[in-house]
Amino acid sequence: MEHGHETLTEVIGTAGRLTIGQDARLNRVDIADVHSVRNECTPTFYERFEDPFLCEERDFVQAVLEDRAPAVTLHDAAEATRIAIALRRSLEEHRAVDL
Repeated sequence: MEHGHETLTEVIGTAGRLTIGQDARLNRVDIADVHSVRNECTPTFYERFEDPFLCEERDFVQAVLEDRAPAVTLHDAAEATRIAIALRRSLEEHRAVDL
């Protein structure tokens, strides 16, 4: 996308829905003029997630300097991959996939 990578997480359950990161809005200002109704978006994926990237990098550097394990573990990465595979399978098979 021109304004950057779009990320969205949607969790749907029997009693409702939770949506996280639905838009890449730079702020909550809507602009309405002769051209359209629109809002400003973050220009790039990296600008949108600059703070989280910096936090991860700082933690990694501190872990190296302190000779300790990073906050995110190999198990965390494996679980994220397992969930991503289940999401992909659900998309391809058009059905809910149990985790």
